[in-house]
Amino acid sequence: MTGPNYKGFVWLIFLGAMLCCCNSKSITEVSKAQHWIEINKASTGTLYIDSVPLQTIMELPGNMDGNKKFRAYLIGFADSVVSLEKEVLIKRNKYYQYDLQHNWEAITEDDISKPVFFQPKISIYNSVNEAVLVFETNEGRHPDTLVYTDAYGSWGKQKFILKGE
Repeated sequence: MTGPNYKGFVWLIFLGAMLCCCNSKSITEVSKAQHWIEINKASTGTLYIDSVPLQTIMELPGNMDGNKKFRAYLIGFADSVVSLEKEVLIKRNKYYQYDLQHNWEAITEDDISKPVFFQPKISIYNSVNEAVLVFETNEGRHPDTLVYTDAYGSWGKQKFILKGE
């Protein structure tokens, strides 16, 4: 006569423990990128700004300190809802690739300037659109404020006070 079969019971407990570990938040949680400036709108998505070195966009002559003449910013939009209709996607992509640059201004004291260079970035996600905007600065003074007036979506007019740059 043989005793009870404990192998199946041990195997079942092992599988249960593995499933619990795999579903643990601490293991599967993806860290969120920290941005210099970030605004979240529940029905729209996230708009963020990061200051980036000018060298990431353009090659500078050896003796030129580009940060005294120009400032570069990575602008990002992470949309919470993306339509899959072809016509809407075409209009949206056109805005982010060509027209977005016209809706930004940099304010330095009383001087208002538009971007002098615009470089859209390619994203593997349909919901994320990023671009680098470059503004010319006066005598090495950094912009005090960036202003975005949305001509496409529902962001309205946003003012970003740039501190400690």
